[in-house]
Amino acid sequence: MTGTAASGTHTAQYKLTVGTGGDVRTYSNDTDYALNDYGTVNSPITSTATGNAVSPVKVTVTGTHTCSEDLRISLKAPDGSTYSVKPTGSLPCTDLGTRNYSVNVTNEVAAGTWTLVVYDAYAQDTGTLDSWSITV
Repeated sequence: MTGTAASGTHTAQYKLTVGTGGDVRTYSNDTDYALNDYGTVNSPITSTATGNAVSPVKVTVTGTHTCSEDLRISLKAPDGSTYSVKPTGSLPCTDLGTRNYSVNVTNEVAAGTWTLVVYDAYAQDTGTLDSWSITV
């Protein structure tokens, strides 16, 4: 990279590496799960990342549901600990779509099975969990 200023021309060299090398930290599950009234969905993802999960972990949820406030979403860590992602809400209803969450976790290893647990707590609105991802 070269820049020119009143004091002269200055050059610096940088190396940009693009690829899949290194420790992958984001994992996803693209399996569709029906979100039925009073039903619970357990959607697992297996991480092979090394070390501890970086808190907060990043969780992205994509789906269709005409009343996302009906949904209580939690995250089950590989050691069985459960963390709240989103509590049920109140009216008015909003579409689920794609939502991004930051979830504080405590001393969790990154490797293992992380499970998104979605519970539809109320009647009259159903949908589909299309996919979710986690960055540990």
